Amino acid sequence: MMGEVSISFEAIAVIVSKALLHTLWQGAILALLLAAVFMLVSTTRARVRYGLACLALALLPVMMAVNVAVSLPNTPPISGTGEDYAAATAEPGVNAGETGTGMERSAPGETIRTFDTDVPPLSFWAFVFWAAGMFALTMYRLAGWFHARWFVRQGILPPEPEWQQRFNELCCRLRVSRPVQLLQSTIVKAPCVIGWVRPVVLMPVSAFTGLDDREIVALLAHELAHVRRWDVLVNYLQMATETLLFFNPAAWWISRQITVEREHCCDDIAVAACADRACYIRALTGLEQLRRAEPSLALAAAGGSLLRRVRRLLEVPMHKTPLPRVGPSGVMALSGAIFALALLATGALTTQPAMADPDQDEVETVESVEPEKDDVEGRWDIEWAGRGRLQLDMRFARRHRCAIRLDEEEFVGLDYVSDARFELRREAGTFYFEGDFEHDDDEIWGDGTVVFRADEAYIEALKSIGVRVQSNREVLTLAIHDVSLDFIEGLHGLGYDRISTDELTSLHIHDVDPEYIKTLAALGYPDLDLDRMVEMRIHDVDPDYIRSFVELGLVDIPASRLVEMSIHDVTPALVAEMKELGYDHLSPSRLVEMSIHDVSPRYLRDMAESGYRHVSPSRLVEMRIHGVEPSWVRDLAELGYDDINPSKLVEMRIHDVETDDIRRFQDLGLKDLSPSRLVEFAIHDVTPYFVSELAELGYKDVSPSRLVEMKIHNVTPEFIRRLQRRGYDDLSPSELVEYRIHGVPRSHRR
Repeated sequence: MMGEVSISFEAIAVIVSKALLHTLWQGAILALLLAAVFMLVSTTRARVRYGLACLALALLPVMMAVNVAVSLPNTPPISGTGEDYAAATAEPGVNAGETGTGMERSAPGETIRTFDTDVPPLSFWAFVFWAAGMFALTMYRLAGWFHARWFVRQGILPPEPEWQQRFNELCCRLRVSRPVQLLQSTIVKAPCVIGWVRPVVLMPVSAFTGLDDREIVALLAHELAHVRRWDVLVNYLQMATETLLFFNPAAWWISRQITVEREHCCDDIAVAACADRACYIRALTGLEQLRRAEPSLALAAAGGSLLRRVRRLLEVPMHKTPLPRVGPSGVMALSGAIFALALLATGALTTQPAMADPDQDEVETVESVEPEKDDVEGRWDIEWAGRGRLQLDMRFARRHRCAIRLDEEEFVGLDYVSDARFELRREAGTFYFEGDFEHDDDEIWGDGTVVFRADEAYIEALKSIGVRVQSNREVLTLAIHDVSLDFIEGLHGLGYDRISTDELTSLHIHDVDPEYIKTLAALGYPDLDLDRMVEMRIHDVDPDYIRSFVELGLVDIPASRLVEMSIHDVTPALVAEMKELGYDHLSPSRLVEMSIHDVSPRYLRDMAESGYRHVSPSRLVEMRIHGVEPSWVRDLAELGYDDINPSKLVEMRIHDVETDDIRRFQDLGLKDLSPSRLVEFAIHDVTPYFVSELAELGYKDVSPSRLVEMKIHNVTPEFIRRLQRRGYDDLSPSELVEYRIHGVPRSHRR
């Protein structure tokens, strides 16, 4: 049409490729912010970490959309009619027909298509690469979806009746309102959830023979937790974002954090459901031995790192430095590298990234070392981690491996050349490295051999204060974590004089230092077991946490209870809110119980607004377990049930007394049904549909008790129709019951 202007495909490619470029640095910043927040939020607060990660991932496509929207107004029309193009490109004051653009003028209505030669061709090819990659990944995801659905159709067996009953009870206990199907599978090797609209829990047949009943229940609870939390839907949205931004390392890293925290959230729910942390850990461990693979679009109890999940649940120390909470920061370095390369491609970066120059500074010379009898030998790998830090991996015999991140300055004689020799000196001994380095414009890597030689004076000092040292391998562990003599002697001075090297390493890793122990003793926790203090440190039970409870009147709380309170998010702020709401004498165990069952201050306020202000804590827990929600209570009040005893509310919820059924009963003329009668109706399946069918057959004013009696004796509408067809169309409700029990009533016998 004459006068229409549109943006060409080339211009769209430029806009989108620039938007993709901006998402690289924006995603890197977002991921760094998330990583910083994760350092402040304990791993026990899985729900908080999960929500933050989901928010961060959701912001990435929003950022891309904003980038495109910002670029559109600044993009001139590249495609349009000849007259429009001439008018758009003409200089002010120059007639469109006299422009000297060097282009031939077109006839009216003829379309001109041009390509902006100032835009680098790389922008166009970047768009093509993105579109092709997104298409390929979409096909891969669809194939995975069909593969997951195939698991529901092949090798399927119905569960045993006993397990079906247990599964239904578990659904009620976990408040899973949607219908969920349980099936046995001869194909899958781990329990998994498939589907979102009609979820199916697949349980491998081998699990029923390889695990005990309590462990199976714990795994089923984990899968139902996925269903209750709508994790399958979130997983689909994750994959959509990963597909859209498949080139962005930040998107994959954030998505990985969502997956990890999702499993942690379901682990917490499963542990609360089975009330036995050790049983659930045994279930995970046993499952690891059974599983081989499961569909990628399914959510399985075996998902995530088994070691990380078990360490989170039991916090057993390991003989290596734990990686930072935020995950592998090498992904962040990769994101920065890709961003730098993208800027180079568009000409925005004019300087080379700063790298270590082997010839820049003089390096201390280190001589080659021949291994001695007691030395420990191994292999090393080093990679550049950015900002003057190196990722060091060392592997020794007997599967002893460690991965630590160190500053360049901590090494002596480090030079990024072939045939390099350098040292890492610790108080416990020295690591001697030999090997070769390679590097390019933005990366450094190397590998070679390492020899650890323990310091004899260090070993003698350990023995003098009672630390048992069996071999230099134990000293190696202390050296890796840089456990100093001052730290060990401080523990010895506090009475801990029979400590193993493993215990020393664990204490040092988790910052259980002499100062922490002294502070705990001053707060009333002297002579605590070392494992208990490590557990307290892992779960963020610090002195400030304890002091806050003391200020609120909670004193002399056992250390084990403090850990339990921290695990279940019983914070001083929560206790203070409870006190404001009138619950100022709650015991620590009661607080934990209420937190486990989500009897939160908000729930208390909502119930108070509904007329239930002074309900006992135990009754509140019972109400929460059975799904007595404030919205349901308010609906009951609107129907005239505004002063029901809390125990009766629980009974009504247990028997699924729904407000919609009450409303239909009232429409059918049953307006004064008591709560007990409603429960009786629910027990005997007296439904509004049953009452309406009776009304259609002429029985409109049947009393509630007679309705129950008719249902008990199976006086169904079909039974009444059969009698009416045989001529018995004037039987009263009581005669119908008598007929059902004894045959023809006396009044109709001939």
